[in-house]
Amino acid sequence: VSSGAQGTYKDMEISIKHTKRLNDRLHAMFVEKTGQPEHVVDQWFDRDHWFTAEEAKDNGIIDDIV
Repeated sequence: VSSGAQGTYKDMEISIKHTKRLNDRLHAMFVEKTGQPEHVVDQWFDRDHWFTAEEAKDNGIIDDIV
């Protein structure tokens, strides 16, 4: 999950908490959908991660390539 914030430090703390909550939920969805172990999905979430269509299919992120 990518986000941005501005304002007071309290505003930014709220944005960080919200972004972390969304990131954790998305991480759990990836583990559930792909069947990959958490440590594999963790690597995808360390930073921006790009997949080819074939890599996405091989990793269970997508079902088919059209």
